[in-house]
Amino acid sequence: MGRGTPLGQWGWKLFARKGARHIAVAAVARKLVVQVWHLLSGNPPAALEANKSLSLKLQKLAVILGKSLRAKLGLPADLKHCILELQKRTLSDVINPEPV
Repeated sequence: MGRGTPLGQWGWKLFARKGARHIAVAAVARKLVVQVWHLLSGNPPAALEANKSLSLKLQKLAVILGKSLRAKLGLPADLKHCILELQKRTLSDVINPEPV
């Protein structure tokens, strides 16, 4: 976890408040384990990353895929519309996950 992530910032604040690294590490690890448990139980956690970060990753993905592969995958050929479709699908997966 980087310092710039919400969980990383929370962990560093906890470390500053408690003064003990092992307490902060254990607390961050516990939060991660709880998130994984919820995910495996079919209850997706709330957004794990900021929308801006997710949008940037989806934009990079759409560019890497290229126009022809986006078309094969049933995504819009236009980059802007492709990113919007990926965001919609990502949000849809969080709200209505497929059963495990």
